[in-house]
Amino acid sequence: MTDAAQLETTIGPAFGLPSDVYVVLAEGRDLEVLLETNERLAHRLSAEMPALAFQPPARLLPSAASQSQTVQAIATRRLSPDVVRASLERARVAGDFTPGAFEPFAARLPRLLDPVERLTYDGYVAHGLRDLLDRFIVREGDRWTLATYVFPSSAEPTARVQQIISAVDPAQRFTGLTLVNRELARSFLPQFIKGLVIGTVIVVALVIAAFRDWRLSLYAMLPTAIGLVWAAGVLAIGGVELDLFAVFAVVTFVGIGVDYGIHLVHRYQERGDAERATAELAPVILVAAAITMLGYGTLVTSSYPPLRSIGVVSAVSGRHARGRVGVRAAGAVDDGTASRSA
Repeated sequence: MTDAAQLETTIGPAFGLPSDVYVVLAEGRDLEVLLETNERLAHRLSAEMPALAFQPPARLLPSAASQSQTVQAIATRRLSPDVVRASLERARVAGDFTPGAFEPFAARLPRLLDPVERLTYDGYVAHGLRDLLDRFIVREGDRWTLATYVFPSSAEPTARVQQIISAVDPAQRFTGLTLVNRELARSFLPQFIKGLVIGTVIVVALVIAAFRDWRLSLYAMLPTAIGLVWAAGVLAIGGVELDLFAVFAVVTFVGIGVDYGIHLVHRYQERGDAERATAELAPVILVAAAITMLGYGTLVTSSYPPLRSIGVVSAVSGRHARGRVGVRAAGAVDDGTASRSA
């Protein structure tokens, strides 16, 4: 997380700034149609959800029809630069502002009230204001994309915004980081379980094919499962919540743990002596596990939460990877003892 993001996280709640940003996207070839639809959306949101904060592109670039209505309203009320200037002067005196305080604005009144002038996309660009519009309106060839930013405070107003968007124009897309994360969270667990089951079946099949012995295969894989349970228990006791990144770290260390078991059991097959096999490989496995733990564990100091969660899980899993060596060694010794007794 950057310093700017951390500062925003700190001052946002203090000043009541919205934390979740949603975007309503509308696409098409006719800019005027898109702007008119956006104005209808803005009108519905304002009328039905007056407390909702949102930023529509039509606020910067009204449709031609809306601008024509504004011109008619100006003509009906007989507003002129002189009338508005006199009203501003009265407001200046009543508010005790310094003389000439409103003059920069008053000097623009003839153009602001000109019934011929119109706000256009090309006009913004010609005056060097494209950066102001690019956040809301993007043109790519003959297609336009309009983005309306919405800041609902909770799930209930978010659902209401979705209903209004669907009522105004179902073709518009309602998206945002929160919605994307929610969708990922909804689909992640089933997909993760599916992938984990497939991977586990493949690993079990390969281990059994390599050792051609159910008992040795069990010794190679069971300690990994036991170590995973230990790690999960430690994380649960510590109140560590597993996010997407942390789950991937767990899967990675499960694979590493299985490798340790395969090496140890394979060396036992070669030597035929459990104690000798353990004595030869235990130091190597401990060093390898320690290096892995320290390498990934340094991520605990990261200011980026997903990386920090990987570091926490890695440190716990690496610690229990070393413990698994003892479990595997005991299993191999039991097997060796049983073989010698036979």
